[in-house]
Amino acid sequence: MGSCSPLFGLAVVLIGIPFGINEAKLAYDYYKYSCPNLETIVKREMLSIFLTDATAPAGFLRLMFHDCQVQRGEEFEVGAVGALTVFPLTNCTNLKPVGAVVLIGIPFGINEAKLAYDYYKYSCPNVETIVKREMLSIFLTDATAPAGFLRLMFHDCQVQGCDASILLDSDNSKHKPEMASSKNFAIRKRETIGYIKSILENKCPGKVSCADIIALAAKESVSFSGGPHIQIPLGRKDSTTSSYQQADASLPPQGIKVHELIHTFASKGMNLEESIAIIGAHTLGVGHCMNIASRLYDPQPNGHMHYGYEAFLRFKCPTRVPLSNFTFVPNDITPTIFDNQYYRDILMGKGLFTIDSSISTDPRTAPIVRHFAIDQNYFFQVFSSAFVKLSSTNVLTKGKGEVRMKCSHININ
Repeated sequence: MGSCSPLFGLAVVLIGIPFGINEAKLAYDYYKYSCPNLETIVKREMLSIFLTDATAPAGFLRLMFHDCQVQRGEEFEVGAVGALTVFPLTNCTNLKPVGAVVLIGIPFGINEAKLAYDYYKYSCPNVETIVKREMLSIFLTDATAPAGFLRLMFHDCQVQGCDASILLDSDNSKHKPEMASSKNFAIRKRETIGYIKSILENKCPGKVSCADIIALAAKESVSFSGGPHIQIPLGRKDSTTSSYQQADASLPPQGIKVHELIHTFASKGMNLEESIAIIGAHTLGVGHCMNIASRLYDPQPNGHMHYGYEAFLRFKCPTRVPLSNFTFVPNDITPTIFDNQYYRDILMGKGLFTIDSSISTDPRTAPIVRHFAIDQNYFFQVFSSAFVKLSSTNVLTKGKGEVRMKCSHININ
């Protein structure tokens, strides 16, 4: 072998970059029709193995290296892509972490003086590993958990910023926190963030903020569900205030218009593509009948809804006033998988919410929707950028905020 052979273990695999792949031989969507859920199945089985055997990844990686080098022994060629050194695997070119896009150290315009990718390098070096392991045990027992964690971060970041204000409970009857807002209906997993915080307090007392745990939980939710693996900067502090009035004013209404959506995310530093990518988080989870009933029974002109899909929604939500607050409909046909199915569905008139249908027909956003619908890797790339921007919105750092000892209550000095 050549001089690069000692560096096998340092290889970085990038998804969607062909590295000279002969497309006539291999394809990223080879199993698109014959076994479309192949990567999700393999990933979930591997995760269960990893949770019981920390040495397993090394074994599987070495297995592939030895397999690839025996019958065709061409040497690795070292190439540079952007700021990353990449060691392409010449004979196993379809290798990729399942559903993942690996983004290494890309700042996305983050103010490095506020947040840092290595913020806990000395104070709590294993924070991401601890959070990930706890999250994996949750995901393996609750397939709906990723959608809950992702929505929790979205609602937290859109009110006062990413400051864990959504986790605060009321300390007195006169003050109502964010969770009292009707727009936070069906928000879940607040207690789980508190549980993970208690584990981190045992390992790194007073170091890791609840706001950072929310962001880490959300990014692990995306990755576990088959979406991109996103690196996010850390160092957020927790707020000492929480207001349901501010939640009412800041969280988007059910009938948000396209121009309002664009303005909302532009205020968080996103461009037009990123604004349409971040709403692609609708690919996970469900919508409740109470949030779509007005669309069904007080239809708006130019609603762009497939007649068969409308009939399905009316069957699931048969009354103008829902019979229960817990009747719901999947956001798309793969509600537990983070993919680009959401965009494919809305192009066919199967958007659950009004804004879903609107972005598929608005001349400013429809071309982006079509692009994401046919190119999942590109959607993942843009979503990753948008996610970092959203999760870094109006953060409290340095002398502002605090690191709560308990996520549901501010510290008592």
